[in-house]
Amino acid sequence: MNDTNTILCSGIALGVYTPALLFKKNLENENKTADIVALESIFLTEKQEQIQRNKLLFHKNFKLAKLAHRLPPAMSQQYDKQKVDNLLEKWMDEKRSHFTVFSGFWIPLLEEYIGKSGREDIAVECIHMDAGLSPSWKPYAKSCDIYHNFWIWGDECIKTIPAGSDFEIPAYEQRENRLIVHGGGWGMGNFKEKASCLANCEYELDIVKYEMDEDDGSYYRIDPAWVPWESYEFPPMLYGKGSNLSKMDARNYHSMLEISGRSKGIVSKPGGATLLDSILSATPLIMLEPLGEHEQRNAEIWMKYGFGISIEDWEKSHFSNSILSELHNNLLEYQEKIKPIQEGMNNVTTKNIEKTR
Repeated sequence: MNDTNTILCSGIALGVYTPALLFKKNLENENKTADIVALESIFLTEKQEQIQRNKLLFHKNFKLAKLAHRLPPAMSQQYDKQKVDNLLEKWMDEKRSHFTVFSGFWIPLLEEYIGKSGREDIAVECIHMDAGLSPSWKPYAKSCDIYHNFWIWGDECIKTIPAGSDFEIPAYEQRENRLIVHGGGWGMGNFKEKASCLANCEYELDIVKYEMDEDDGSYYRIDPAWVPWESYEFPPMLYGKGSNLSKMDARNYHSMLEISGRSKGIVSKPGGATLLDSILSATPLIMLEPLGEHEQRNAEIWMKYGFGISIEDWEKSHFSNSILSELHNNLLEYQEKIKPIQEGMNNVTTKNIEKTR
């Protein structure tokens, strides 16, 4: 049996990519061996290039993005067969037996590996970064019943993926009077139009943009040269004005978490990784329109716990400071109740996989 924990994620969705990297860091801090693979690394070259074009399309057209999320792609048409064969052969040679899956699109390939291996000592952990079934998990919900499923945002107890011992929650009163505004990893949603309505509030806005900006103001941007499935690192953030951007210093956690911790609020759609930033930094989430039912469920959880508010309701309150302060206090008080997801995994035993054959 190989002790390596094979972490399977997606580079398309930073909402699972960033948490997967955090999870890998935590394992390595416990002196455990971990290997991470993004689904897109086994795509055909032309499909990889199409992803980059889709990012721009979805950034510009949120309606198109929502439609695409309701129609999951036929994944088998995306794969480079030689790359798939090489990966499965590598796992076979190394007798890989422990898999942590952040994207449901991996399930058919994982079942193919389990079937070929003929072994029963393979443990599979499925990590759900949304409170509802996301598009990658929905087609395989029934198949995953035989695996260990971990839901980060539960009705009874919120679990989390720790950011590491070198991140501390900044005191709220010492934070600058600023809001971080973004549309998730792909820059999707109505955050651009909502940023204009926030111009009337007393907070300064730090906006994450996804195209070159020639305005006078400063902004953040993910380095456009970065390809997640080629360089397994946290999304490299740039900051500056116009085309004069500087790269932020690397950390043991993603830069967006640090930026969130300096802010009084996060203005974004309620994606799974954004919820993670909110809970880890105790920063209130001012929620924009969700992308699909899974993010709508995220929003409901965050409002239930008193961790977030819709931007419409916050606007009705005339952008109340006291509301954000109350949401922050709720997040801060909940910190002692958070259960690191690794605690549950330490008790995982290998499940019978006969049903998958």
